[in-house]
Amino acid sequence: MAREDLHFRLRIPEALKRQVAEAAEKRGHSMTAEINERLARTFNDPMYDIITEESDAFATAVRTGPSEEQQIEDALFLERGMYEEALIWLEDHPDDQSAKDAVEISEMRLTQLERRLEKIRAASDDQ
Repeated sequence: MAREDLHFRLRIPEALKRQVAEAAEKRGHSMTAEINERLARTFNDPMYDIITEESDAFATAVRTGPSEEQQIEDALFLERGMYEEALIWLEDHPDDQSAKDAVEISEMRLTQLERRLEKIRAASDDQ
C-alpha cells in the first residue's frame, strides 16, 4: 500500500484477528490487504446491505420474541378455532350446559382480545 493511505488503530476480538491472519496467509496477502479487500467487498456488493438488514431484523425478532400485537393475534386465531369447535359441539348437543358455557366464555375472550388488539393498534398509530 502507498504511504499516503490513512493509518489508524483498530480494536478487534482476538478470535477475529486469528481468522483474518489465517485467511491472509492462505491467500498470500498481508492482514491489511485482507481486511481492505473484505471491507471493500461489503460496499461493492448490493446484496450485502439487504442480507445484513434481514439478518439484523431476524436477530432482533429472535432476541425480543413476538410483539404484543402478534401475541394477541395468535391468541385470537386460537380462540376463534376453539369458538368454532364449541359451536359445532353445541349444535350436536343443544342441551349440554357445558357447551353453552364454552361458547359464552369463548365469546367473552374474543371480545377481550379484539379490544386489546384495537388498543395496541391505536397506540402504535399515535406514535
